[in-house]
Amino acid sequence: MGIRSGPQLAVVRSPTADPFKVGALNPGYELRVEQSSAFAVIGENLYPLIRLSPEGAWLWTGDELESLREGEGVTVALEVEGVETHSIRAVVVRRPAMGRQEPLQLRFMQLSARTARQIAAFLEGLREQGVADPPRVQGSVRERVEDPARIATLCELLARNRSLGLIRGEGEKPTRITATAVDLLARTITWEARHRIPEPPFSIEWVGYSNQYAFTVEELEWRDGVLTTPVPERLVRCRRRAVARASVPDTLQLRFLHPLWPDVQVQRSVRDVSFRGLGFWSAPVQDLVYPGLRVEELEVLAPGRGPIRLCAEVRLVALEEAPDGRGRAVGMRVTGATGEDAAAWLNLVGEVLHPTTRSGMDRAEAVWDVLEGSGYYQLAGKSLEWFQRLREPYLALAPRLKEWPEIATQAVVVDSVGQVESTLSMLKGFEHTWIAHHGARRPGEPAGGSSRRALRELWLRALEQASADPQTRTLACFVDGGVRWLKSALVDFARSREHTRQACAVPFTLFEGSQEAAGAPMPEGLEVTAPNPGEWRTALECFGRALPRLYVEAFDLLPARFDLGRTRATWVEAGLRRARAMRVAKRGGRVVAAAILDDAEPGVSLFGILSGARLVSVGPDVEPAVRDAAFVALLRDAARWYRERGTEQFVYYGLGDELDHAAQAGYASMGPGWIWLQSTALMAEWTEHVYELTAPRAPSPE
Repeated sequence: MGIRSGPQLAVVRSPTADPFKVGALNPGYELRVEQSSAFAVIGENLYPLIRLSPEGAWLWTGDELESLREGEGVTVALEVEGVETHSIRAVVVRRPAMGRQEPLQLRFMQLSARTARQIAAFLEGLREQGVADPPRVQGSVRERVEDPARIATLCELLARNRSLGLIRGEGEKPTRITATAVDLLARTITWEARHRIPEPPFSIEWVGYSNQYAFTVEELEWRDGVLTTPVPERLVRCRRRAVARASVPDTLQLRFLHPLWPDVQVQRSVRDVSFRGLGFWSAPVQDLVYPGLRVEELEVLAPGRGPIRLCAEVRLVALEEAPDGRGRAVGMRVTGATGEDAAAWLNLVGEVLHPTTRSGMDRAEAVWDVLEGSGYYQLAGKSLEWFQRLREPYLALAPRLKEWPEIATQAVVVDSVGQVESTLSMLKGFEHTWIAHHGARRPGEPAGGSSRRALRELWLRALEQASADPQTRTLACFVDGGVRWLKSALVDFARSREHTRQACAVPFTLFEGSQEAAGAPMPEGLEVTAPNPGEWRTALECFGRALPRLYVEAFDLLPARFDLGRTRATWVEAGLRRARAMRVAKRGGRVVAAAILDDAEPGVSLFGILSGARLVSVGPDVEPAVRDAAFVALLRDAARWYRERGTEQFVYYGLGDELDHAAQAGYASMGPGWIWLQSTALMAEWTEHVYELTAPRAPSPE
C-alpha cells in the first residue's frame, strides 16, 4: 500500500539534484573597474578585478596569460587600496575563448580563514565606496495605479494597518513616518512623525504586505502637531518580495559549519522566515558570508522542536548595520535537506506567518464537522444525508494522506482552545498544479477575531504553502457560482490579470454523472472508441485551440504529460487510484468529438472533482446537431468507463452556454461557476489583493 514511516518532502529530489541550480548566483561581488583600485597580482603585472569573493576572482588579462589552460594552477596575490594579501594558490576555472572579450576565472585553493577574512574585509570596504555591487537578483514588478477608487481603497487599507512610510528627499537620509488616518472627503492622509521632515517636494514609499507604493508629495501641512499630505492622484506599486515573510523572536537560531572553512562555526539569531528562505543577523567578515555562498547543511533551532536541517544559498548581505547593533541582515533561500526537514520547515514557517492556522491531515473528524456545520454539503443542491455515505471512506482515507503531503494537505484556523473554525484542503492533482477544495468555516464570528481575517489567514496559509512546492506552477479552484467571497478573491482578480496570460477564470457548469447513463443507448450513427495515435494527437490539438493555454498546462492536456506519469506514479505508490483515458466519437468513420476522462481515488474529493470528463469538438466544420449528439455519446460512454472502474461518483465540466447535451446524456446540473487558475508568479499580487479585500471595514460615521 505504500505507507511510509514519516512525512515526505512536497517534491522528492534525488540525492544528486541541485536544488539551487535555477537562479544560482556567482559568488561574491561585481567590481566597477573604472572606479576600483582592486587588482590581481600575477608575477610583476597587475590585472583589474571585475568579480571577487573569498572563493575566487574574475579578472581582465592580457596576451601574456593566454597560455594558461583550464585546470592549470597559478599563484596570485590581491591588492586593494595598496594593501596586498599573501600569495594565494589558485586554479583556472575558465579562460577567455579565442577572440572573445571574457575574463579569466580563478578559484582559490587551500585558502586560510585569515586570508579569506582579509578578502571579505576588502569587499566590505569597496562596498562602502560604492564600487562593489551584489549580484543582480530577480527584478521587482512595477505597476502604475491611477484609478481613484483603487487609490482610495489602498490608502484606507494602509492607514488602518498603520503602515510605515519612508520619506526620501534629495540629499536627505530616509525619514520614517507612520500612517494613522485617511480623510477621503478632505483628501488628506495623516501621519505620525517623530523626526524632522524635509521640505517638499519629496517621495514617500508606503510599505504594504508584499508591495510598496511610491508617490510624490508637493505640499504638506501640520495640523495640531501631526503631518498631513494630500491623497495622491497616482501611485507606483512595486513588489517588495515574491513570497511572504515574517519576523521571528531571537529564540529562533541557526547554526552551521562553514562549508569552505570548517573551523568557522556560525550560530546566529534568525531575523525572518518565509517558505523559501530566511534572514539572519551576521557579522559578514567574521562569519565569511557573501552572496552565492552555498551551505549544504544548516540547522534551524526552535524552542520545543527538533533541529530542522536545510540546504541554503546566500542571496544578499545588507550594507548597513542594524540600528540596535545586532549586525547586518543576511538573506538566504533554503530547501529541506530531507523530506522530513522540508515538512517541518513548512509547518514552522506557516505557523509564524499565520499563527492562528495549522496544517496537516490529522484533523479529519473536526474538518468534517466544520464542513457539515457550514452548509458546505448543501452546495450544488446536495444534502447532508447524501454525503453521509462518504463519511467513513473520507475518515479512513485521511490517515493515509497524512503520510503523503506531496499529494494532499489541509489548512485550518483554530481558536484559543484548538477547535477548528475554518478549513481549506489542497490536492496535488496534476504535475504542476495544486487544487484548493473543501473550503468552509463555522457560521458566526470566530472566537479569535473577524471572519474576514480568518478567511485571509486560511487561504494564504494553504496557497502559500502549495506555492512553496518547487514544482508548482499553477493554483486552481472549482469555484461555486454562489460563493461571493470566492468570486471577489479569486475570479475578479483573475479577470483583472487575464491579459498577462498568468490567470484566468473559465465559466463552466458542473454536472454529476450517474450509473443510469451507462445503460442508455448510443445516439444513432455514432460509435465511441479509443483513438489511434493520429486521432489522439489531433484531439489534443483541438483542446489546445479551444482552451486557454494556462488551462491546458494546468490539467496536463499536453502530449508529454497526458498519461499523468509522475503524478500517477506518486498516487499509486501511496495506494491511491489515478487514471486517465481518451475516447473519441466517430460518425461515418470520422472523428467528430473527443473526451478526456480522469479518475481519482474515491474520497479525496467529496464532490468528485478529480473524476471528470472534458469534451471538445474535433474539426472546424462539425454541425452543432452532430456535435451535440457526439457529446451525448461520449458522456454515456464515460459513464460506462467509470462503472467498469468501480467509480460511483464522477462529473462533467461543461464549458460554454450550449449544454443541453448533458441532460440528454443523463447528467444532472450541480450549478454554474468558474474554473479558477493562477500562476504562482502572481502570488505576491494576489496576496495584496486579498489583504485589500479583507482589510477591516472603516468605522461607520456617527
